[in-house]
Amino acid sequence: MRNHYLNLRRSLKAYALPDTSSESVAMLLEGKYELIERKSDYPTADTDYAHIKTKESQEVWICYRWKDHIYADVEEVSLDLTDFTLDQNAIDESHLTDLLPSFSEFTYHLRTATYPFNLEGVNVPQAPPASNNCCTFVEAITVKAWQNSYSDFRWNNKKHGQMMIFSVEDYFSPVTCLVESEMAIAINDQDAIPHKWSVIQGWRKEWSGGHTFIILDHHKETDRILTLESNKAFGLNGVGYRMLGNFRDINKPSSDWWTESKLPTWEKIKNTYKFRRQCVLKVKNVNWI
Repeated sequence: MRNHYLNLRRSLKAYALPDTSSESVAMLLEGKYELIERKSDYPTADTDYAHIKTKESQEVWICYRWKDHIYADVEEVSLDLTDFTLDQNAIDESHLTDLLPSFSEFTYHLRTATYPFNLEGVNVPQAPPASNNCCTFVEAITVKAWQNSYSDFRWNNKKHGQMMIFSVEDYFSPVTCLVESEMAIAINDQDAIPHKWSVIQGWRKEWSGGHTFIILDHHKETDRILTLESNKAFGLNGVGYRMLGNFRDINKPSSDWWTESKLPTWEKIKNTYKFRRQCVLKVKNVNWI
């Protein structure tokens, strides 16, 4: 995977919008800044704008080219997102996998969704009935794993609402929430092959047919994907592995899971969920599969 950065050659004013007549919000010194997106030849052929993130995590716009005057260079940096050993917010993989038996008896129900345990900071319905949906499953297993790992990890109703996609202002709010809570790292290239323990928020259409799920692994040679999700499709009724079966029947996929020809490929996933965002959970000591 590659992240993109903008190297400023000189100090520049930063703006709230890609428009130098908009509000000036900062003066950026020369140096390297994380690049979010670029607008080339915008709004005319005279200028290029960049949407960047400051060292204080403020998102701003700069005009980095005016006619023949170029004030910054774009740099690609290869990142290894699979090693979170030194990340102070990472959790051990076992803190996730040890929670899976809690979902053994859960079946899928879109409207009647409960949790197998309490989540500190929010009031969520407890089983019985033991039924959940895709959003509640991903929230339950990730939040409980982080709360079990760090006594100072906090959850609240706002974050719960993001995981449930209560607001139409952000249709990818589960991914947004996990990143903002420092549980995951955002992936800018949505076509990039997913890493282990990636969370996907996908939509079949704009905006219907939504689904939140975890990708446990990707096999390079076959392009096959191993998912962990709550669903009532693809051979599932509750929590399990797409096209393999429910967790209550298959506790752990085999080490050669990718030999199952019925498993979906990443290309298939991309074609199914044409609108999607992904992030990588900060998980260390990954050796379960």
